[in-house]
Amino acid sequence: MPYRRQILWLFAGALLFAALPVVFGNYGLYLGSALCVWIIFALAYDLAFGRAGLLSFGHAMFFGVGAYALALLVLTLDWGFWPAITAAIVLAGAFALVLGKVALQVTGHAFVVITVIFSAILELVAFSQKWITNGEDGLSFDLYRVPFGFAELDLRNANTKYWVLIAALFLTFLMLNWINNSTLGLAFRAVRENPMRATLLGYPVQHYKLAAFGISGALSGLAGALFSLLSFHISAEVFQITVSINPLTSVLVGGAGTMLGPVVGTTFIFLFSDYLRTLVVYADFAIGVILVLTVLFAPQGIVGLIERIKARRRARTDNKAEASLSPNNESIAETRP
Repeated sequence: MPYRRQILWLFAGALLFAALPVVFGNYGLYLGSALCVWIIFALAYDLAFGRAGLLSFGHAMFFGVGAYALALLVLTLDWGFWPAITAAIVLAGAFALVLGKVALQVTGHAFVVITVIFSAILELVAFSQKWITNGEDGLSFDLYRVPFGFAELDLRNANTKYWVLIAALFLTFLMLNWINNSTLGLAFRAVRENPMRATLLGYPVQHYKLAAFGISGALSGLAGALFSLLSFHISAEVFQITVSINPLTSVLVGGAGTMLGPVVGTTFIFLFSDYLRTLVVYADFAIGVILVLTVLFAPQGIVGLIERIKARRRARTDNKAEASLSPNNESIAETRP
């Protein structure tokens, strides 16, 4: 997608985040903060799925590891914001690399099954080992102060937390955009499109898949750590498989393999489901219907559908231009001796 169009989409996103607190007040602040977290999670997931072709149902593991790493480090070692959130990212990424080393020994459906199995095991551990996670009751912690140069931000202020999360989303987007446009990103796409051809060209396919899985896991850990800051509380429910399905749904609806797809998909799904829950009980059923319709009629997602409609309009415009020029060309040819 051209950079000019990306800038327009980003400008629209900035307007949305600026409008939420104005329209909904304090609830808009919480809504926008949560939206930032889930967009980061979807962007992280898309790096593995949309870029490297790794369909995973276990990203809740990395999300939960990041969340609990931050909470436990603050509670047990009294770490500050920057060391705790850095450790959460590193631990989630390291866990993803270890798991990926095992899971990537197989491909296709077997890889999906392995991620589901490991996710189920970790979910069981999280709910049963209450001496670490405190199970469904979870852990509460205090991490309000964020040293920032000569100043100090207070996350107890909803406005401050909101803009900190927006900054985290913006930096994550820029970093992933740089990765996707780099040589590494091109290698990810080559591995996704045709692993056999990539191998013949000399690409270490397994290494690139592992790199994509590791980076995706680390950024999922960042999303989990930021999620724990929404209410300064975290419970074992973050390891449930539904947490893994959320970014997959957002990426499929928005458009896999694009920078804007996860952003658009998450924004649509999150805001639409939040609105539906005020009207009906079974809002997830409606989201499931939207997902099925997207897969059937717009497999490239919302962003891909918009691009396809624009391409058709450009093709029609070009055809009309050619048709309008052809009679003149014929008349000129007839007048020639």
